[in-house]
Amino acid sequence: MKHPKHHSSYLLLLAVTGQCFAAEQAASSASSNAPAFAVKTAYNGLIYREQGVLPGETGYFRLDVSRNGGFTGKLLIGKQPAGFSGRFNQEGTAYVPVKVGTGQYELILNSDLSADYREIKKLEWTLVLQLTNGLDEVAGQILSYDRNGWSGNVLGERAGYSASAHPAPQAGSYTVVLPGDPDAQSGPAGYGWGALTVDKAGNVRLQGSLADNSKVTARAVLSAAGAWPLFVPSDGGRGMLVGWLEFTNAAGSELAGQLIWVRLRHPGVRFYAEGFTNQISVLASRYVRPASHQPVLNLANGILVLGKGELGSSFTNSLALRSPTELRGAGGSRVMFNFSLSSGLFLGRAEVPGTTLTLGFRGAVLQNRNVGFGYFISDLGNGEVIIEEQPLGAL
Repeated sequence: MKHPKHHSSYLLLLAVTGQCFAAEQAASSASSNAPAFAVKTAYNGLIYREQGVLPGETGYFRLDVSRNGGFTGKLLIGKQPAGFSGRFNQEGTAYVPVKVGTGQYELILNSDLSADYREIKKLEWTLVLQLTNGLDEVAGQILSYDRNGWSGNVLGERAGYSASAHPAPQAGSYTVVLPGDPDAQSGPAGYGWGALTVDKAGNVRLQGSLADNSKVTARAVLSAAGAWPLFVPSDGGRGMLVGWLEFTNAAGSELAGQLIWVRLRHPGVRFYAEGFTNQISVLASRYVRPASHQPVLNLANGILVLGKGELGSSFTNSLALRSPTELRGAGGSRVMFNFSLSSGLFLGRAEVPGTTLTLGFRGAVLQNRNVGFGYFISDLGNGEVIIEEQPLGAL
């Protein structure tokens, strides 16, 4: 899983055998000559295998580096988090053992003869890290010691902004749409959604939901190029959403980049038991909170379209504006939904014509397209939700 601007020839692939121990020895003998940073900084990026992304072998990492090259870090691989610390040597290299708790404890006798319990930790991963490109990037390799044993690549970028000295121009609020499977053969047909915030220091926070109703929560930090890594585990560790995104001025979306959404086979669950792998092109819009008397979307003749999934056919309802934050079905149709002025998200419900079935749905608006996207989930399965202006030819 590469950042869009990185090529395979750029990746630094360190052989674990031999070089790990050389890096460890160098780090212990030359820690006082570590690279000097003008200020404290951070790096974040992705962990992945060249052979393909798999839950349990893919993840996110972050390093917080002091001016003398010492660092603390955290990683998340699958659903397993871990913390670690280390120091870059004079060559900009660090060898880092990463241990995790086992849930078992041992009795430790202190020097004053008092006793404490300490959790027993085991070596789970080894990181070999190398600073590159004038300290702007970090690359390397990870070695896993689980029963299957695997190795993968590490690639990250340096934080590019400071709230006081160099505030991020991307700072603000955004709405994000994550399209599902357009063919709806094995994966969800609806649109995932999220609310995204960026602060002046370039810290990114995303909260929302995928189209299979999996929750999305992620944090990252922007590089100087406006790029950031996204990794979200899902389905109890059997799935994930992963990839690099980059802020852009392109028409129609504030974000560019491809995400991979994987959900492994999971026999016994009601939906998507055979699993799926989808590529997602993210849609995003800067969100500007409207004045209290103005609507979130400008819909003179708005319509709500629900379709795909197991509905059999899509159906459309005309909408009437009740207030700046509330739309209702026109002509007596039983449709209702509300917008959040603060985030640009929405929720609602609609009765399927000719039935007593009511579908609940959620989603997000894209102000740069004057449209809203979301998904519904019911006993019939999952489907798409679209709120838009009625085409001129249909009036």
